[in-house]
Amino acid sequence: MRQSAIFVGTAAATCVLVAGCVTPQPLGPVQREGNFAVIDGKATDAPHIRMGHPTVVRRIIRNGRADNHVMDHLTVLTETYGPRLTGSTNCEASAVWAADQFRAWGLSNVSLHHWGDIAVRFDRGPSTGAVFA
Repeated sequence: MRQSAIFVGTAAATCVLVAGCVTPQPLGPVQREGNFAVIDGKATDAPHIRMGHPTVVRRIIRNGRADNHVMDHLTVLTETYGPRLTGSTNCEASAVWAADQFRAWGLSNVSLHHWGDIAVRFDRGPSTGAVFA
């Protein structure tokens, strides 16, 4: 039996689901005005790249601080789908869940793409064995 493997084709949105896996280090009060980055707990000049409209950036930061659902999504992925090996039922089901989540957030160009065939699914049940000497 050949099974298809799928993935969600929205890399930026995927980052949203896995962001926050590292415990943030508490920062002391930063005595600095304007745009800056915090690296290793120290304020440093922000990179000189286009950051987008300031109002949008402020909304994203405010939303990340006040209405963050990272742990909710991480809980679903780990407790509902558990291990997600390539070619497993859990991998496929979690990709469908992620795509549905992106649509629920209002993204309109979400799709799942076939990228290859997996000859054997990686859905293994409990195993037992015995050692004889």
